[in-house]
Amino acid sequence: MAVIEAPPPTPAWEQALRRFGERFVEAAPGALTWIMLASPAWIPLAFKLPGSIFVATAVLVFDAYWLLRSVTVVLGVRGSLVRMNRDMNRDWLALCREDQAAGRLDPLQLFHLCVVPTYTEPYHVLERTVQAIVDSNYPDELKLVGIITRETDKPGWENVARWRE
Repeated sequence: MAVIEAPPPTPAWEQALRRFGERFVEAAPGALTWIMLASPAWIPLAFKLPGSIFVATAVLVFDAYWLLRSVTVVLGVRGSLVRMNRDMNRDWLALCREDQAAGRLDPLQLFHLCVVPTYTEPYHVLERTVQAIVDSNYPDELKLVGIITRETDKPGWENVARWRE
């Protein structure tokens, strides 16, 4: 029988330092935002006129950056929505049959696995998702559904068992 020795536990100070670093990184954007918002009040007192001009410029650059990021995200979401609607309106089964008639790879001979990740999802969400897969326009004998969840998600396991029944 082989025995593998467990590594020694991490010291408490190291765990605390790591947690502080993680929290610092999480809090940095919010803290920087509040510092910038409050800067018109404290910068003139601390740095006089040149500092005030620098801070005003930094605030404008900061605002321009976030405006650009916001526009980029909105355009990306809108583009994804347009592509999703386009693909939802396409008859994929007819395209598969065209490939089959043309002598190319026959997608209707392939099994399609739908993996449904679920974690703390209520039963009605799981039920609607699986029902949509069942109702899809594809041969039933070629559809496989895999529902995955965490081992610690006991309600998720109960939902899967309930759906299986």
